[in-house]
Amino acid sequence: MPANRVFLIATVPEERETCCGFTLPLFEGRRERARLCCWVDNKFHGSRHNVHPESPSNKTQIVRSRREILRLLRQLVEDHSPLTVHIADAPDPFLSALLAVESQGAGRLVMNGLNSAQGHKLLLETRRFHVRGQVNGVTLGFQGRLESVHQEERGPFYHLTIPDVVHYGQRRNDYRVPVGRGLHGRVTLIATDGEAIEGRLCNLSQSGACVMFPVTAELAAEMRFDLCVIELPEVAPVQCSAEVRRVAEKNAPPELMAGLLFLDTDPQQRRQLRNSVAALERELIKKQSSTPRR
Repeated sequence: MPANRVFLIATVPEERETCCGFTLPLFEGRRERARLCCWVDNKFHGSRHNVHPESPSNKTQIVRSRREILRLLRQLVEDHSPLTVHIADAPDPFLSALLAVESQGAGRLVMNGLNSAQGHKLLLETRRFHVRGQVNGVTLGFQGRLESVHQEERGPFYHLTIPDVVHYGQRRNDYRVPVGRGLHGRVTLIATDGEAIEGRLCNLSQSGACVMFPVTAELAAEMRFDLCVIELPEVAPVQCSAEVRRVAEKNAPPELMAGLLFLDTDPQQRRQLRNSVAALERELIKKQSSTPRR
């Protein structure tokens, strides 16, 4: 990767439906054209569109005030916000969490060990990476630089330098939480004639979902369903209406990937969606902290 390449998380309103009906992360280089990349179910699905970094659609605030940077980072700690860590040349992101922000002297961040032995090894080799999280539903991103590694009984943790710059979204963006296969998230779409189509939940936000359906399912963009039922372990099912925003066929294994947009949700449905998203976030943190390290 060129030395002058940096990562930046941005909100791209015009691209909200590029994949699965969600806003996607934007990675861009200084004064270079941007590369829009799609992550679904914690898997990388390739670059999509080119967007110029100086495009008006790039709604990202560059925060340089140390006081404001520390405030945002401390909010990540207080919210127990899951972090995705992107390391150069790694095909998938890794999960972590910020444990503490120490502001004495030059200051440093304490970040939990990655949820992968491979990711831990790569991080030690590169020592530089990109971190993405959410504060009050708004994406923020910064360059991470490894200062030192420490080992304890439950696994490693890292000391990072405090970033000089944080890129912070200027408007609220629903956070998409990946849903692992082990959670058995299920989505059922019920048409007006009573026919039901069942699929596997891949990720969920308060405004929509990405779902894998059998390749034989009869789905097309702009189809509307009066009843969409989302079922996850240990939380009440969510029922609402939904519209199919995008359908794409996947080959391995043969499946249909559909992006759903929830329609006309009332306060109770929105509360149920928030509870479901929060439960998934807790599950991510639990999985990350319990993953054995080698």
